[in-house]
Amino acid sequence: MPTSCAAYGCTNIRTKDCGVSFHRFPLNKERRTAWIRHVRRADFIPSLYTFLCSNHFEASCFDRTGQTVRLREDAVPTIFDFPGQKHKKVKLASSPRETATSRKALAPISTPLEQPAQPVNVYEDHSYCLVSLSAAKEKISDLKEQLEAARKKLKASQQRERRLGMRWAEMRDLMTCLKRKKLVPSGLASDVIDSTLGGMDLKALKKEMRIQSRTLHRR
Repeated sequence: MPTSCAAYGCTNIRTKDCGVSFHRFPLNKERRTAWIRHVRRADFIPSLYTFLCSNHFEASCFDRTGQTVRLREDAVPTIFDFPGQKHKKVKLASSPRETATSRKALAPISTPLEQPAQPVNVYEDHSYCLVSLSAAKEKISDLKEQLEAARKKLKASQQRERRLGMRWAEMRDLMTCLKRKKLVPSGLASDVIDSTLGGMDLKALKKEMRIQSRTLHRR
C-alpha cells in the first residue's frame, strides 16, 4: 500500500513526483498530542507509519537551510480542509491552558477517515534508534572495563606465580648445595623448603593459576 496523508479530506499519496513531502507523527508526547488535536479525527490514534503531507504546514514550519527540507522541531499542522471551512487554518492556542470554547472547537468530527496500512520502507524524519544505540554503546563500554579489569587480574596472578616459582627454585638449589656439602641432613631439605614458603605446594599453586587464567579468558 502506498503512503497516504492521514488528514481529513486529503487524497495525497506518496509518489516519486507528487510534489509534497510526508512527515510522520512525532514521538514527543506533547507534540504528538498537538498534532492529533489539530487533525480532528474521532478516536484517532496514529501509528508509527501514520503521516501528514506538507500541505498541512505553513512555510515557516520548514527548515530549508540544508540540502534536505525538514520540519522544524516545534512544527504543528494548522492547514486543513474541514467541512464548511475551506482551506481554513487551525489557530494555535495562545497559552498552554485551553478554554472550554477552544476544546469544543477542536473536538473530533464524527466521520473518521479510514487509515490505510503503511509500508515499512518509508522515509523517516526522526531517528528512532538513538535510545537503543546509546544503550549499546554504554554496554560496550562496560564490557571493555570488565575485560581490562580481568586482564589486570590475570597479569597479577601470572606475576605472583613467577615470583613463587623463582623462590621455590632458589630454595631447591640452596638445599641441594647444602646437602652436597653435608650441611643439612637430606631428610630435612623438604621440610626447610616447606617451612620457608609457608607450606605451599608449587604444583598445586600452578594448577590453581591455570584454572584462574582460563576462567578470566572466558569472561
